[in-house]
Amino acid sequence: MAVVAAADERDEAETIAAEIEKMLGGASFHALDSRAVDGRNRSQHQLSFADFAVLYRTTAQAAAVGEALGKRGFPFQRRSHERLADMAGAAEILAALSVPVLDPAAVPVAGRLDAAVRSALAATADAEAMMTIKTAADVLGPLAARCGADLDRFLDELALGAEVDTWDPRADRISLLTLHASKGLEFPVVFIPGCDDGLLPLRPWHGAEVDYAEERRLLFVGMTRATTRLVLLSAAQRSIRGTVTSCTPSPFLSSVDPALLDRVSGPGAGRARRRDQAQQPRLF
Repeated sequence: MAVVAAADERDEAETIAAEIEKMLGGASFHALDSRAVDGRNRSQHQLSFADFAVLYRTTAQAAAVGEALGKRGFPFQRRSHERLADMAGAAEILAALSVPVLDPAAVPVAGRLDAAVRSALAATADAEAMMTIKTAADVLGPLAARCGADLDRFLDELALGAEVDTWDPRADRISLLTLHASKGLEFPVVFIPGCDDGLLPLRPWHGAEVDYAEERRLLFVGMTRATTRLVLLSAAQRSIRGTVTSCTPSPFLSSVDPALLDRVSGPGAGRARRRDQAQQPRLF
């Protein structure tokens, strides 16, 4: 088990992506060309993308991870039970989808969706917005395919609150899941970013009381999803609810047997981390 101290959430996400690439033995041409990994040893690596999972406390944490994975061309999937029309990125796609074509009946919904996605992507230069649009497109794709050429049916299902579990256990993709959604699943390699006080345990707004027992249980659930390797990550600072905040490691980490831990620093962690000296709730 490793505990990695990163500089911020982007450094944290980059550390995850780099470690996955290393463990795969070089999954991109760039990695091989830059000698970041040794392609000659790839035959010794038996892991596939489906063997990796990134588990987080809040869905907002997925954006930075998805961006880091996307830069390497790594396929990934997120589990969602939300209304499809409410997903981040869906509004931009639906707005582009409303632009009329010459013969709507002759164009399958999947084709219309692809065109709308390209239009939505062309309308923004923000990397995070582009990632959310691409993620929304992946989720809307199966519904579009089921609707054939019936665009009205597609729009009606969205309007009626259609939702779907978008995670496919058979897909060869890295899984990005909330700790809640990971219950009952197992992966050879698990990363848990956000092991900071404020995310684990999650501190709600307006001074609401923290349920330490539930937060501790969630972290334990996430940790026990790993069958071979577990990596816990924390950051010196991160954006929480739109505000850049200085962070300290989760108090739960102090309850883990030090003999089980390999403490390392992420590539961007250039300053020492302050340790919380307060009374720590125990994990086990």
